[in-house]
Amino acid sequence: MLKKNKTTARVLAIFLSVCSVIGSVSTVTAAPILNVKEGKSQNSDSAKTAKKENEEVKSELSYEGYTLKWEDSFNGDSLNLDDWNIETHDPGWVNNELQEYTNSSDNIYVKDGKLVLKPIKKVDKNGKVSYTSGRVNTQNKHDFKYGIFEASAKVPEGKGFLPAFWMMPTNENLYGQWPRCGEIDIMEVLGDKTDTSYGTIHFGNPHSERQGNYTLDTGSFSDEYHKFSVEWEPGKIRWYVDGKLIHTADDWYSATEGQGELTYPAPFDQPFYVILNLAVGGNWPGNPDDTTDFENAEYSIDYVRIYQKDSYDENVEKPEKEVILRDPDENGNYMINGDFSVEENLSDTEDWIFLTALEGEATAQIKGKEIHIDTINEGTVDYSVQLVQPNLPMKKGGVYQLTFDAYAEEDRTMKVGVSAPDRSYMRYMQDTIVELSPEKKTYTYEFTMTNDDDANGRLEFNLGAAGSKASVKIGNVSLKKISEIVIEDDKKNILADGNYVYNGSFQEGKNRLGYWDVKEHNGAEISVTNENNIRKLKIVASDSVSAQNPAVISQSELALVGGKKYQLSFMAEGEAGKKVQVIAAGQPFEAELTGEEQVYTYKFTTEENLKNQDIVLQVSEPGIFYLDDIRIVEDSLIKNGSFTAGFSGYECFVDGSISSEVSYVVDSLNEDNAADFTIGNTGDAAWKIQLKQNNIELEKGQWYRLSLDAKSSIQRKIMFALQRDGSVDNNWNPYSGEKIIDLKNDYQTYDIVFQMKDETDLKTILSISMGAIDGIQISQKHRVCIDNIKLEKIEAPVPKELSVSYSAHVQDIGWQDFVVDGELAGTKGKSKRLEAVRIRLENNSLKGSITYRTHVQDIGWQDFVFEDEIAGTKGKSKRLEAIEINLTEEVAEQYDIYYRTHVQNYGWLGWAKNGEKSGSQGYGLRMEGIQIQLVKKGENGPESTKEAFIKAGNKKPNPKLSYTAHVQNIGWQSEVTNGQLCGTKGKSLRMEALKVNLDTDGIKGGIRYAAHVQNIGWQDFVESGQLAGTKGKSLRMEAIKVEITEHMAERYDIYYRTHVQNYGWLGWAKNGEIAGSIGRGLRMEAVEIQLVEKGQKAPESTKEPSIR
Repeated sequence: MLKKNKTTARVLAIFLSVCSVIGSVSTVTAAPILNVKEGKSQNSDSAKTAKKENEEVKSELSYEGYTLKWEDSFNGDSLNLDDWNIETHDPGWVNNELQEYTNSSDNIYVKDGKLVLKPIKKVDKNGKVSYTSGRVNTQNKHDFKYGIFEASAKVPEGKGFLPAFWMMPTNENLYGQWPRCGEIDIMEVLGDKTDTSYGTIHFGNPHSERQGNYTLDTGSFSDEYHKFSVEWEPGKIRWYVDGKLIHTADDWYSATEGQGELTYPAPFDQPFYVILNLAVGGNWPGNPDDTTDFENAEYSIDYVRIYQKDSYDENVEKPEKEVILRDPDENGNYMINGDFSVEENLSDTEDWIFLTALEGEATAQIKGKEIHIDTINEGTVDYSVQLVQPNLPMKKGGVYQLTFDAYAEEDRTMKVGVSAPDRSYMRYMQDTIVELSPEKKTYTYEFTMTNDDDANGRLEFNLGAAGSKASVKIGNVSLKKISEIVIEDDKKNILADGNYVYNGSFQEGKNRLGYWDVKEHNGAEISVTNENNIRKLKIVASDSVSAQNPAVISQSELALVGGKKYQLSFMAEGEAGKKVQVIAAGQPFEAELTGEEQVYTYKFTTEENLKNQDIVLQVSEPGIFYLDDIRIVEDSLIKNGSFTAGFSGYECFVDGSISSEVSYVVDSLNEDNAADFTIGNTGDAAWKIQLKQNNIELEKGQWYRLSLDAKSSIQRKIMFALQRDGSVDNNWNPYSGEKIIDLKNDYQTYDIVFQMKDETDLKTILSISMGAIDGIQISQKHRVCIDNIKLEKIEAPVPKELSVSYSAHVQDIGWQDFVVDGELAGTKGKSKRLEAVRIRLENNSLKGSITYRTHVQDIGWQDFVFEDEIAGTKGKSKRLEAIEINLTEEVAEQYDIYYRTHVQNYGWLGWAKNGEKSGSQGYGLRMEGIQIQLVKKGENGPESTKEAFIKAGNKKPNPKLSYTAHVQNIGWQSEVTNGQLCGTKGKSLRMEALKVNLDTDGIKGGIRYAAHVQNIGWQDFVESGQLAGTKGKSLRMEAIKVEITEHMAERYDIYYRTHVQNYGWLGWAKNGEIAGSIGRGLRMEAVEIQLVEKGQKAPESTKEPSIR
């Protein structure tokens, strides 16, 4: 099953910052990549804002009332890991960056009282370029809510560098994944524009941001150390450079589409931690070029300091932003210069603006009351060539009519739409394809503005990537409001997480009681807690509270419908024995409290003619009561299986021994809401990492199908099951059986079909284990993603005949499709080796399974593996040579397993049975095909007269090596054998030729060798017994290369060394390496050659085998 990844907002938003500097300080409103335009901001109000902030730049950072809480001046010899974490990430992890973040001391080190993050460029022998760099953070070591965060730093100069000093929330799950969680960027400097620093916050869903920047009057941030600070208070964030105020933000929010907006100042009301990193390449800075100086580049940090006040007042109100909608002209048209009667400047930020991006090249000119757009390169996306007009007033409920004339020099298309630059470029009028022709036509479109009023709508004509460079002319553009309708916001719907109750977690609205009606009560105080960002409804009921005078909080007109099954759940806490009442759709439910926090779950069916759609929370006795996570959802066996409600309904368990190496989040950026576990260490048991859901109902005798989608960034196994809750008696009986699955890089659907044979259990646990499955501990960092968990009641399946299926991994082909009983897996007549097999039983309702092992080239017999596991190797080009297959338990009692192999040079061997060996051993022969057949006991199996397995005799092959040299003044010497000297030493006589003989004693393969000769260079390779070099020409041999081939090379290595004029013996070369000298004019005087069986002791030396 494939999933479509969503474009990450971070990637889009980061591009915004290439917007230009206006004066020395500028502010830029959120904008995705499509609105990047070199030389100007995308918001025409930016210049005004920048001017206003310029007037405030005299403000200085004050530390009055602050106390230094933590600092690191990097005075030690290395980074203090009690304060800092080192992050490691692969290239391309975010923003298409090129660097690998490593924990190497080459990339991260402390020197002369400075922390240095060093970028390194590497070029391998094939010319492949790679980059490494450093990234560190203080997460869970130094986390702070509010304060002054400050660093003194000097940044590297060079195209492609992006150093940053920034912050992320310690608990990214509190409000949801980025950007909902919030991000504070204190300093980012582009390596090719080191006089400008950017400060930004990211928030919301869809993504929004607020950004300012500051440009030095002289010098750059790479010349000397500068102080970068952010002052973060409830409801206000200010950025400073060298103590000067450069930007202020206070108009943020935290919300998710389809759900409510959280109480301000969320998300910037939770602990954050500090990050320092140096990126190389990526979407914003671009990639390094030939001018980038890596040798001298470093991101140097002198200190990091964090100050806080003694206390903060978090009772702040979100600033109300007044939206003023301008009037249209006398004709009702909101477009300015819509008739193109003014030949305006298209490169400013007023009225019509012409933009190009992402390889788009085009020109635009107003003439003859039309705009003429000529495309040179259409670019890679629709907005590569773009004509826009911002600042169009959009009234909620307004019905608008857009008209324009347009034509092209030949048939082509363009797109038109109305967007919201201040709202992450959401669409008020959806992008619409316009069919153009050489005939001028008038186009008319209507749309209704359903969002809140916006003074900055933007009309867009997008001409990029349309498959044509034909010129386009546009005229008579008109946007008019032709009517207005009332859009009701009060009607409740089902929230995006499936909940019918609004603000059930008490995080929205004024006092976090948004959507709830609190009945006034003199004897009860009703509030929401906010200690360490833990929010719960708190009811303090005095003695005057009683059944006749209850404390009540309610919510009306939920989107419940009649005749439907629902589930009510909530958390409640209070004194043991006391009770709280919840009335849902007129049906009362009473929860008796235990003195501890507990989740209560009830099911109900609404009346067919439903009139009461309210929910009421009620306390009828004195005491202190807490409620939270109030949910009404449709009744289903697995709750929140698509993770649209985050981890609601789930428990994520990580054993304390590995808790620092495992993190998890519901990923809505790269996935369509999926449980995403990042695992650096699985621990040593399967249960040490689990995703669980409790209180699942299984009925005795009922058949079920449990399914889920899963993938992993590496090949690994996970295990899942529905099991008994054994927390009391340690009986964790898996009702469904435990299924172990092999994960791939893309999503696959896995299922278990089972019958509940035990007594009905209303508290069954779903357990998905991601620890050490089958005892295999993994310390390689990887991701596991899980989604679409479903549990369905099904009819009893029709029994199917037990069968065996199998798949082969074949040279040059890879994995073939599974075949069944007796069919061929692999190939015949194509001389292709089998490299691995997977075997499994289909329709198995018996106890037991299938187990098998293979004999592999250079490895021998591997350990047995079990059903559907890989036996053999993959990606190592090693042949399978033999196999054993067994059945176990009830399966073995009722069936026999037969199998035969197709072997190189032999064809089909005979049939083996029940654990017998099939194939060959000791001959170096490949398995090319396999057939497997399952036969019921007592029935006839396949027959053959051939042996099923051939094995080389006890006599071990004994290859023999000999060689002789033709020497100056001597001629051919007598042959010598393995490792003896051939040639002369101390006589200053040149070797002129060499012959090498290899008797393989029946092993397939041979030997070949080549000589580097005076005035000739390298000669072609010759085979065993042939002459390498020259004879009768008085030319010296200078170097040699020797190789063995085929099966000989699989079982042996060839070592050789040369005695060279002026140097004596050089080091040993091996298997085709160069031994001797090249380009020095030095003679070879002697050689020694040695054949060594793999795994046996080889000759050693500390010298290089060749000199050049």
